[in-house]
Amino acid sequence: MVTSLEKTSVLVVVSSMAIGGPQKSLIGLLDRLDYELLCVDLMVLNGRTGPLSAFVPSSVRVIDTPRRVVAATLPSAEMARSLGVLLRSLSLRTLPAAIWELLKGVSERRGWQRVRQRVWRVVSRELPRVPGTYDAAFGILGLSTYAIVDLVDARFKYHWVRSDTRVLERDEVVDREYYDKLAGAVAVSKQCAEIFQDMYPSIRGNMAVYKNDIPRGIGLEGSIDTAPLRGGSFTLLTISRLDHLKGLDLAIGACAALVERGFSPRWIVLGEGPERVKLEKMIRARDLCDFFTLPGSVLNTIPYLERADIYVHPSRTEGRSNAVEEARALGKPIVATAYETVADQVADGVTGVVCAIDSLAIADAIERLLAEPSVGRRLGEQARHAYDSETCDPDVLMRMACLGDVSSFGGGIK
Repeated sequence: MVTSLEKTSVLVVVSSMAIGGPQKSLIGLLDRLDYELLCVDLMVLNGRTGPLSAFVPSSVRVIDTPRRVVAATLPSAEMARSLGVLLRSLSLRTLPAAIWELLKGVSERRGWQRVRQRVWRVVSRELPRVPGTYDAAFGILGLSTYAIVDLVDARFKYHWVRSDTRVLERDEVVDREYYDKLAGAVAVSKQCAEIFQDMYPSIRGNMAVYKNDIPRGIGLEGSIDTAPLRGGSFTLLTISRLDHLKGLDLAIGACAALVERGFSPRWIVLGEGPERVKLEKMIRARDLCDFFTLPGSVLNTIPYLERADIYVHPSRTEGRSNAVEEARALGKPIVATAYETVADQVADGVTGVVCAIDSLAIADAIERLLAEPSVGRRLGEQARHAYDSETCDPDVLMRMACLGDVSSFGGGIK
């Protein structure tokens, strides 16, 4: 047996533990690690416990996030309080620069994420460092990678690429300053890795591709609310943040087209987000309340997937969708739109149906699968086999990361 003194030490910093695909895949990754070989610490940058915190394995040590570090992320839910904490803690040398970045961001109407980036860059030198040393550190979402660069003592530091980086509306100049200091990066798909390397060439040559893990134990002990599953002649399921980029307006349009064609769908969208009110208005305006429902986020999506006839992913952009991974793992028929990274998960006519990013095209694809159930079953079975064949070993990835060479991992790309 490996003793604790021989274990490799890893720190993971994540922005929050809210219900979301990146957080769920992090839980899936932590579920699979060998803690006989690894000492793993987790820091949640917003400092709050979220719904997924209860599912962090007991072998993982969750370290406290200092109040000043939380404040420096300028969380939207506690903006006034965080600004007060942050500004009171800064020295006279740093305070004017921080205020200037805040005022400049407001006057220039920058996206708030860009303001956060610039304020963090100014105040980071006065934030408390994370105690201890690590062989490797990973930043996942938000300002997490900035935190490992500025506040963590680790031999090798990595950014975890979760999406098509081009659509994030971040300040690429500030990002480049931080990413240039990293040993490498890990991406959820080859396409995401290639996009990231094109944007940040200093990372080229030391990237790995590691697909999302599906968590094994989230909420499996509980029952589900079956009310959203009642009614309709067939059930369509989408699991997504309620956000414009996820194409839920297109899904509503596709549902309307199906109803106009004489179908009686039950389309369930699991998730929360900033567009809830707008989407609810669209549903009412198109008289779809009996066909299209938004029951909110749930921890355990598997029972809903098991009961769905078709999984539909109408997104405009993705990295590697956790929900699509779950649908593949369960062998469900999948309809996905032709966003740029879709081929990393769904091959048209082989493991699902890929259609144009358009309401009528989505409706046509669904109708085609309804007309030929045997085709849907075949595509779902092939999707399940493809998912099973892509399994990666997270312990190998961690070992390579602690040696400073993730490109040697089996999913590495040059």
